[in-house]
Amino acid sequence: MTVFLSHNSKDKPTVRSVATQLQLMKINVWLDEWNLQPGDMLTMSISDALDNCDTILVFWSESAAQSNWVNAEINSAITQSITHGKKVIPIILDSTPLPALLSGIVYINGTNLNTLPMNCISAITGITKRSDQLMAMQDELANIGDLHYNPLIGNFFVCPNCGGNASDLHSSSALDEEHDRMYGIVKCSNCGYQEVSEI
Repeated sequence: MTVFLSHNSKDKPTVRSVATQLQLMKINVWLDEWNLQPGDMLTMSISDALDNCDTILVFWSESAAQSNWVNAEINSAITQSITHGKKVIPIILDSTPLPALLSGIVYINGTNLNTLPMNCISAITGITKRSDQLMAMQDELANIGDLHYNPLIGNFFVCPNCGGNASDLHSSSALDEEHDRMYGIVKCSNCGYQEVSEI
C-alpha cells in the first residue's frame, strides 16, 4: 500500500510526523521531501506518484487553501477516486472550510496533533486500537535492525529530515571548552541534516 501526502510546506512538521508513523506501520509513503530528487520533473513526479498510490491524504489548512499545488493535487485526487476507486481522506488542520470537491467526504479532525497519526493509521489500515498500532510499530522496529544509537542523544531509525536510513546517520561529540559544555551531534550524510543537543 502506498499513501500520497498532499500538503502545503507550512504544514510540513505535522505531515512529517504522520509520515514517519505510517512508515512504522509498513505503509509506503510518498512525501515530496523524501521522494523528489534534484533534476526530477516536479509535475511528472507528482502525477506518477498520484497514479501509483492507493490512498491520498489531503492535509487541509489555511495555507493549503492558498496553495495552487495542493488544489491541483485535490483535482487529480478526486479524478483518481472516481476513475480508479482510490481513497481520498481530507485531514482538517485548522478551521478553514473544506473546498467543495472534498466537502462530501468524511474527514479526519487533525487539530489534535497527539491523536492525528493514530487516526490516519486507523483510516488507512482499519486498525483502530492504539495498542494494536503500537505493537505493529514495535514489531517493525524490531525487524528493522538498522538503528543508529547515540548514547548522548538517543535512538534514530531514520533521518528526521529526509527519511534516510540509519546507516546515513553519523554521530560525534564536541566540547566547548570556553563555556564548559559538551554537545552530542547526529548528522545525515544524505541530506546534511544535523541535530545538536547539549549533554
